[in-house]
Amino acid sequence: MDILILSRSHSFEQHVKSALEGESYQLHLVSSRGDVISRSRDNQDHIVLAHISSCRESLNNLLMEQKETGYPQVRVGVAADKPELREMLALSRYGIHAYFNSYMADIHYRKALRHLGAGQTWYSPELLKHALELARLSTKTEINQNALNGLTDRERDVAMAVGQGMNNKKVAEDFGVSEHIVNMYLTRIFEKLNIKDQVALAIMLRRMY
Repeated sequence: MDILILSRSHSFEQHVKSALEGESYQLHLVSSRGDVISRSRDNQDHIVLAHISSCRESLNNLLMEQKETGYPQVRVGVAADKPELREMLALSRYGIHAYFNSYMADIHYRKALRHLGAGQTWYSPELLKHALELARLSTKTEINQNALNGLTDRERDVAMAVGQGMNNKKVAEDFGVSEHIVNMYLTRIFEKLNIKDQVALAIMLRRMY
């Protein structure tokens, strides 16, 4: 199987070559969308490992063309020096098959390539876990869109204050009550909204307003 390494980074290219040493892949260095298209005209099975940190524009052009025309018919794995969930989710809309750290361990590179070779996807386990947690929270938030209606006026005020980042001491001072009372309010708020802490409350309110 041919692996097209879309990169302008010598260190990344060397890392990939080292990680895949001894494997039965044919590695080819390419530096532009045109190179990828030229290499993939032979109708062979190709995988593109794109180093987004050095070839962002070329990768974007390739993904745009692939989405609009269905060509070239290659599976794209994206390597990022500093992987971010937001970037992974944005790229996934363009049908990428993998997203991971550029310099991950050899064993992970080989596992990712096995998945890509089988037409499957492979994402950084940590980012995937984070994405699933956000999806779960988003689903819970949709279910609880009207949950604030179940709070008393004072509970709603406390929830909004905490959700905006105020600490318990500041809330207590502003509302003229003790921190113990604020904690009691929060306990009831968490129970009614089916969440576990202030972080979840802040995220929920940010999504709702």
